[in-house]
Amino acid sequence: MNKDHHPHPPDPWGVCKLFVHCELTGPEDTPHPANLETTASGFFPVHALPALSLGRILPEQVHLVAGLAIDPASAVSCD
Repeated sequence: MNKDHHPHPPDPWGVCKLFVHCELTGPEDTPHPANLETTASGFFPVHALPALSLGRILPEQVHLVAGLAIDPASAVSCD
């Protein structure tokens, strides 16, 4: 997703995002020991999202990619 094509707060640079559908292979509550980027994570129902960093992700983008993930017949979404 190209941030310029969505109502994100303004940025001084262009950003394109890529979402990858992955499969959880370990315990949900155990961070990978080599993870230096994220200090906390969690799983939330799409209808009960926590506060999002709107500069990074918008609720409607979460809804779009969640819908694509559960419908194997859906098309790829590109801006």
